[in-house]
Amino acid sequence: ASVASVLKAACSKLKISEIGATLRTLDNTIIDNDDYLLSDDLKSPNNNIVVVPGGDDDSTTADLLNNLAVIVHKLEGHYQNNPKEVHRQMDKRRDLSAHNNIVVGGIQQALASTAHHTHRHHDPKWFEGVKPRFKTKEKFMRDRARSRIVGYLSVAKTYVKECKVEATKKVLESAIEKFIDKLREVDYNEGYFDRTNSTSRLCDDKGNFFCAGAYDKDCCKHKGVINPYSAARYRIKFSSWNLDHVIEKSRSILPSLLTASEKVAGSNGKLEVNVDYFFGLLFTTENLKLVEPECHDKTEHSDRQCNDDKTVRKSRR
Repeated sequence: ASVASVLKAACSKLKISEIGATLRTLDNTIIDNDDYLLSDDLKSPNNNIVVVPGGDDDSTTADLLNNLAVIVHKLEGHYQNNPKEVHRQMDKRRDLSAHNNIVVGGIQQALASTAHHTHRHHDPKWFEGVKPRFKTKEKFMRDRARSRIVGYLSVAKTYVKECKVEATKKVLESAIEKFIDKLREVDYNEGYFDRTNSTSRLCDDKGNFFCAGAYDKDCCKHKGVINPYSAARYRIKFSSWNLDHVIEKSRSILPSLLTASEKVAGSNGKLEVNVDYFFGLLFTTENLKLVEPECHDKTEHSDRQCNDDKTVRKSRR
C-alpha cells in the first residue's frame, strides 16, 4: 500500500475530495512516507491514522475514522492468516460514529469480497449452502427479492380467506387475482435485488445496498451499507435487512382493502377497488423501504395510514 492509494480509497469511501486531504496520526503528524504504513508503529491498535479533508482543522475527522490504521495493517499482513480475528477486531471498532461505521463496514466487506465474480464456478464459497439450481449470484438474489414479494402476497391471501361475508370476499378475491396479474408483469419485482437490473435495483452496479432509514426518517442515521454479493457471510446477513412497509401491511393496508371491498360489494357495481393503489402499497417501493435491522421500527406506524380517498374509484365497466 502507498499513502496515495490509501488516501484515495478512504476519500472515495467517505465521498470527500482528495484535494488537500491528508493522512495523519492522532497527534496530527502528516503521513507522507509509504514505508510508515507497513512499519511497526502501526502494529498496535492504539496507533491510528485518520483522513483530514482539505480545509479541515486538526481533529475534525479523528473520531470518525479511529482505528483505520489497524484495518490497513490487517489488509497488508494478517487477514489471510486469521480472517475471523480480523472481522472480530473490526466489529469491536464500530461505534456510534456514522462515518467510522462506513469505513469499517466498507473495508470489512472488501477484505472478504469476491463481489466482482458472478458465476458459481468463480466463487464457490459464496454459493455454499445455496441450491445447485442457482448458477449466478444475480439469479439467487432475484429469487430472494421474489420470495419476499410472494410472502406479502401470501399474507394478503390468508387475510382474504378469513373474510366471512361472501360478497365482500368475492371482491377481495378479485383484487388478489389482479395483484397476481400485475406481479407477473413485473416479474414479482425480483429486479430489486439484482445489481444488473439498472431500472429497478435497490443497489448500485457493484451490489452495495444502502439502508434507507426508519419508516419516518429520510435517511439512515447509521449510514448502513451491505454488499451481499461480496461474501457468503454478507449474503446471509442481508436476509436480516427488511423491505419495510411504511404504511403497514397488516395494521393498515389490508384492513383498508377490506373496508374498500365492503364499499364495492354494496355499491351495485358503481365502484371498484383501486387495485393500482393497493398494489403500490403492498409490493413496490412506493411504500417499501430497504432497512437494516437497527432501522426496522416494529412499533405501530400510527402516523402513516392509507388514504381513504384513493382506496376505491368509479367502476370502469
